[in-house]
Amino acid sequence: MKKVAVILIAVLFISSPGFTQPLGEKEDFSIAQKAYADGFYDSALNLFSDFINNYKQSEYIPSAKFYIGKIYYQKKYYAKALKVLRELVNQSQVKEFYPQIYFYLADILFKGKDYKGARDYINIISQKYRHSLYFWYSRQLLAQICLKEGKYDLAKNILSSLIDTVTDEKIAQDTVFQLLDLNLRLKDYLGNFDIIRKYLKKYPAGKKQSRIYFYLAETYYGLNDYKNAVKNYLRAEKLNKSDSPADYIYQGLVWSYLNLGKYKKAQAVIGKIKNKELSLFSFTLYYFKTKNNVKALNYAKKFISQYPKSRFLPQVYLTKADSLYQTGRIKDAAFVYKRIIKSYAQTLYSDITDKAHYGLAWCYLKEGDFKSAVREFQNTLKYSNDETVKISSKIQMADTYQQMKKYAEALFIYEDLLKKYPVSIYADYIQFQIGATFLRMGSIDKALLAFRNLENNWPHSKLVPQAQYYLAVAYFSENNYVYAENIIRDFIDKFPKNPLVKDAYYLYAKSEFNQKRYGKAIELFDEIINNFKDTDLAQKAYLDKALCFLNQDDFASAKQVYSQFLNLFPKSSYAPAVCIYL
Repeated sequence: MKKVAVILIAVLFISSPGFTQPLGEKEDFSIAQKAYADGFYDSALNLFSDFINNYKQSEYIPSAKFYIGKIYYQKKYYAKALKVLRELVNQSQVKEFYPQIYFYLADILFKGKDYKGARDYINIISQKYRHSLYFWYSRQLLAQICLKEGKYDLAKNILSSLIDTVTDEKIAQDTVFQLLDLNLRLKDYLGNFDIIRKYLKKYPAGKKQSRIYFYLAETYYGLNDYKNAVKNYLRAEKLNKSDSPADYIYQGLVWSYLNLGKYKKAQAVIGKIKNKELSLFSFTLYYFKTKNNVKALNYAKKFISQYPKSRFLPQVYLTKADSLYQTGRIKDAAFVYKRIIKSYAQTLYSDITDKAHYGLAWCYLKEGDFKSAVREFQNTLKYSNDETVKISSKIQMADTYQQMKKYAEALFIYEDLLKKYPVSIYADYIQFQIGATFLRMGSIDKALLAFRNLENNWPHSKLVPQAQYYLAVAYFSENNYVYAENIIRDFIDKFPKNPLVKDAYYLYAKSEFNQKRYGKAIELFDEIINNFKDTDLAQKAYLDKALCFLNQDDFASAKQVYSQFLNLFPKSSYAPAVCIYL
C-alpha cells in the first residue's frame, strides 16, 4: 500500500496545475516504470507519453515507446501496439527488448491471421535469440499457427520437442496442456495417457494436479469410458482450488452422466455451473439426451440468440437439427443440417459436419430421395477420419441401395466392409444384411449360407433369431412348407421369448394350413388367439381358423368363429368382410 501511495502522490503532483518543473529525466522514467510494474497501465501510459513530450532528446525515449507498445499489447489495442513496436525494430537503444518485441509483433500478426508475417518474426527469434525465454514462447506460437493452418502433425511435433527441451517449468507445463488439448482434437488418446503418466512422475505434487486429472478424464471420455471419466472428473473437482476451471469439470461430468443414463445426477451437476453460457449449453444437451425435444429446441433457440459467437454454437445447431428430425420436422431439420455443412466446413469442426451430412442423408431417406441420401453418406466418408463413422455411413449406403433394389451395389459394399473390418461392432449386422439381400434377390441357397455364417461366427448376435425367421419366410414364400416348418419349429424351441415368436407361430400355422393339415393348423391358431390377445395377429388367427372349418365343410363351426370375432372386435377393419362371410 505504501508503494501504491507513493506512485499516486507522484502522479497527482506531476499533473497538478502548480507543478511546472519535471522531477528529472531519470526520476520521471523510474516513476513511469514503477507504475507499469505495479499494474497501473493507464497511469503508466500517461506518464510515458508525458515523458516523451518533456524529454524529446532523452536516450530513454525508445524504452518509453517500448513500454507504451507493450501496454497497448496488454490492453489488446493491437493496431496501436503494432505501429509503435514496428518503429523500434531497428533502434539499438532497445536491443535488450528485441526478443520480446519480435514476439509481440508475431503474436499480433497471428491474431490478425497474417500467419506468414508472424512466421517471419518467429524465424528471427529462432535464428538470433535461442537463449531467450521468448524463444520458447515463439515455439508455442508457431504450433498455434500450424494448428490454424491445419498442419496438426507439425504442431504436435513442435510441442513434443518443446516439452523435451525447455528448461522453464511454467512453459513446460503450459506446453503439456496444449499438447494434451491437441491430442484430444486428433483423438490420440493413447498419446495423452503417455504424456499424463510422464507429467505425474515429474510433478507428483504440482499445483496443476486438478488440470491434469481433468485432461485424464477428457481422454477417458473420448474413449467412451464414461465410468473412468466420472472418476477423474470428480478427482479434478476435489483438487481444484479456483472456481473458473471447475465449470469445465462440471461440464465433463454432465456429459459423462448423460451417456451413462444417470440423468438426475447430470441435472444436479448442471446446477453447479456458474458460467451462464456453459449452463445454457449443458441444459440444451441435457433435454436432447433425455428426449425432451421441445425443451431442447427452446434452449437451442435461446442459446443461438444470446451467444451468436460461442465456440459451442456448431454443437448447438447440430442438437437443434437432431431435435427437429426426431419431432418429425424433416424439412426444417434438413435446412439446419445444410446450414451447419455450409458454415462449419473447417477441419476443426469435421466431427460436427460429418454428423450433419449423416443427419441430412437420413432426411433424404425419409423423403424417399435415395440418390441424395447416398450422396450425403458418401460426403460423410469423404470428410470423416473416424473409422466408426465411415463404416456406419457405408452400411447406410448399402441399406439405401437395398431399398432402391440395387442389390449388386449393396452386396459389393457389404462384402467389402466385412473383408476390411471383420471384427468391427457392425460385423454381424453386415453379415445379416448380406443374407437379407440374397433373400430379396430370390437366391435362397445363398441366403441360407450367409445366415449359417452369421450363426457360426456370431452365435450370440441378437440378429441370429431374425435371420432364422427371415429364412423360414423365404421358404414359405416359395411354397416350400416342409423346410419353412422345420426352421420355424427350431426357432420356437430356441427363442421362445423372442419378439418374433408370435409371427413364427402364425407362419407355422399357415404352413400347416397350406399343407391341408387343418386340425394342426386350428390348434396353432388357438395358441395365437389365447397367447396374443388383443393383437392384429389374433384377429387374423380367427379368420384363418374359420377358413380351416370352411375347407372341411364345417359351416356351423365357421359361423361360430365369425360370430365370436364380431363380439370381440366389433370395430375391427376386418369386421365388414366377416359380415359378408356370415
